[in-house]
Amino acid sequence: MWDAGEQRWLRARPGMVFTAGIERLTPGMGLWLQIGGGEPVTWSRAARADSVLLELHAGVNLVGWTGRTGTPAADAVARFGDALVRASRWNAEAQRQEHYRPGAPDSANTLRALVHGDAIEVELTADARWWQPGATPPPVEFLVAVNWLVGHSTEESLVDFFKALAAPSATWQEAFETAFGIAPGDFYAAFEAYRAEAAPPLPHLTDDGDEPVLAFLGDVPSAVQAAVRAEFAKVRAFFTDRFGAETPDFTAFVGADAESAAATHLRVFGGEIEDGFCDRSIRGLVVIVVLGCGESPLHYLDRHYFNAVRAKIAPWGSLPAVPEGSNRLGPDWLLLATESYTESAYRAAAGSEAFSRIREREIALARRTAKPLRSMETRAGVDAAGFWEARALAFLAAERLAEWAGEPALFAYYRALPSSAGWREAFETAFGIAAGEFYATFEPYRATAAPPR
Repeated sequence: MWDAGEQRWLRARPGMVFTAGIERLTPGMGLWLQIGGGEPVTWSRAARADSVLLELHAGVNLVGWTGRTGTPAADAVARFGDALVRASRWNAEAQRQEHYRPGAPDSANTLRALVHGDAIEVELTADARWWQPGATPPPVEFLVAVNWLVGHSTEESLVDFFKALAAPSATWQEAFETAFGIAPGDFYAAFEAYRAEAAPPLPHLTDDGDEPVLAFLGDVPSAVQAAVRAEFAKVRAFFTDRFGAETPDFTAFVGADAESAAATHLRVFGGEIEDGFCDRSIRGLVVIVVLGCGESPLHYLDRHYFNAVRAKIAPWGSLPAVPEGSNRLGPDWLLLATESYTESAYRAAAGSEAFSRIREREIALARRTAKPLRSMETRAGVDAAGFWEARALAFLAAERLAEWAGEPALFAYYRALPSSAGWREAFETAFGIAAGEFYATFEPYRATAAPPR
């Protein structure tokens, strides 16, 4: 363990007498373990899930990360401002350090996203406090907690808390009680009862499974519920069996109508439901759809299921930053390609429409643009070609890639993204062909399969 105050290492070994070593472990403490032998060792400990305020010193600090997995490193350490020299993490598998340095080029910042429980070295030029938000409460719960505290005291109490926190010797617990007039322990007890009624956690966060949960809103007849559950089971089996996709863990609310979904929509998204509402989601976490909207609510569920799988295997925070106008997940045409192809494949498998008929329609749309596929890497390029025309051409590109490398490669691409230097590297890893080479081979194919009018 690194003693930030003394700027030296503290060690513990079997049989060691604790005179100048590590005597006990405390929340937020970062540890390095030196393991002998030639085999990996599993050491499982429950990582703190609630928020914590850490005292950091000028120099090097070794602390644990209690925040959410996937949090971008730049976002996590932004509060240090100009005082931050670097943040580093030891990659045990690769036996090397990964670094984030403010102002360094993206290629040099190999520490891209933090994982809950990581030990992080933070080097600062001045003392600082680091409040870490914890891993479990989503933003809506934080807002509910703030509302409770304001109701218990006043809005000015929020400012009073940070003023009290600035005192050199103050702990966050003392500042909390001074500002809000309630000890943290008493607040936790009171808030849990309030939260259970005002903002209960999403169903998939409270069960023991690692799979999606369907929850019905309003008066949905039991026969309809059974049909929706059966069809959703087919969606899950389809993505697993045909594409080798992982099973995502999220909540899908199915409302009898928009009115039935309104209260849940307000609680989850923090806003009123709009006229003509059909569906809305936070990718990888929750989706709300209503019956009777569009051709089928399941049409929306299979689309959201795809997005949930993608969010699980390629979390946004694990992906390297990209220039403005680009997407961390890759070129816009490839996002449209994987979405449209999997959606169409499911519709055909479910018997909604023959795949040949879908393909004919996409070819007719694709022929309405002469723009090359490579021009559609950004949303601006997609808009220039026309959204539906670009989506149709992307469908043909996905079909070509599936023929080339197999359908599971469409998900293998997203799976490769977090460990790749960029989308082109992930593309070549998944499909076995460089992006530039694919562009060169696709255009002659397109000229025959869907020649521009």
